[in-house]
Amino acid sequence: MSIPFGRTSWLRKKAQADFTTPAAGNYQNIAYYTQSLGSETPLEDDPVLSQNGVRDPNDPAPGLTNHSGDIEVPLDLDQIGFWLTSLLGLPDTTDDTGGNYTHVFKSGAETLPADTIEIALKANLFLQHVGCMVNTLSLSTQRQAGYGRVRLGLLGHAENKLAATAAGVPVAGVIERVPAFTGRVLIGDVAVASVTQAEMTYANNLEGHEGLRADGLQSGYDTGVPAFSGSMTLRFTDTALYDQGKAMTADSLEFEWAKSATKSLSFKSGRAFIEKFKVPVNGPNGVSVNANWRAALDPNEAGKEMLIVTLKNQHESYA
Repeated sequence: MSIPFGRTSWLRKKAQADFTTPAAGNYQNIAYYTQSLGSETPLEDDPVLSQNGVRDPNDPAPGLTNHSGDIEVPLDLDQIGFWLTSLLGLPDTTDDTGGNYTHVFKSGAETLPADTIEIALKANLFLQHVGCMVNTLSLSTQRQAGYGRVRLGLLGHAENKLAATAAGVPVAGVIERVPAFTGRVLIGDVAVASVTQAEMTYANNLEGHEGLRADGLQSGYDTGVPAFSGSMTLRFTDTALYDQGKAMTADSLEFEWAKSATKSLSFKSGRAFIEKFKVPVNGPNGVSVNANWRAALDPNEAGKEMLIVTLKNQHESYA
């Protein structure tokens, strides 16, 4: 009997027409590193009395099913657009001619898409995850070997075990991986060379409907108040950011990865606040500090978006 191996697995994804109906047609094949998506139903105690007359417990009661998990994917300049669409909604796409495109995603959409994600484990075992919505996206940058990675936190509706694929004829994907060390952090549109490590997380803060259903599953998720926040570790070379944190003044903050003028990815907030931080001295070497930050809506943007993601590549559309 064959057993499944991660190296032979596949992940396919397609947007749904509604939250509870699996997507039909040909799915998009998506590269990934790890995934923990799935449904869990715990068992609860049921201390009903006057039944067995002994100390041993009765049969357990069913708990509430939770469908969630993380997916770790490459930081790339093509397939990341499919996840950004799930996280933020469809982008505004501009044809830059010559087969080049600019996709602009913005935070704050009132409604977000739900996807069907199929994990193919072996020839007769396919786990279909219905109603998947991306709740969080996290990534970091620092001087390190290898390619960058993105961690996605998902919430969903249901899991189905299939004996044959429902992904149609999957569309092969292009992958444009980016070396981890190429990331830059810009404050006030100026690259900050003193940053040695930086992390960012965007959260949709989805809220379950908690509606009554015979199967006890989630009937949907509402978009909550989003958040864009993170931290930076930097060499303490001057007091500019220290003063900014102390005064609670805002400035633009941008994370950027670029391979060329037509292949790049940028996460930018026009209004980010740095928390007042301590300046510890831990020995005879240079002084490093850790600064937390959070973003807010930008009154200078047309829709007052907190976050604008700009993706430049050769992918025509993510619709």
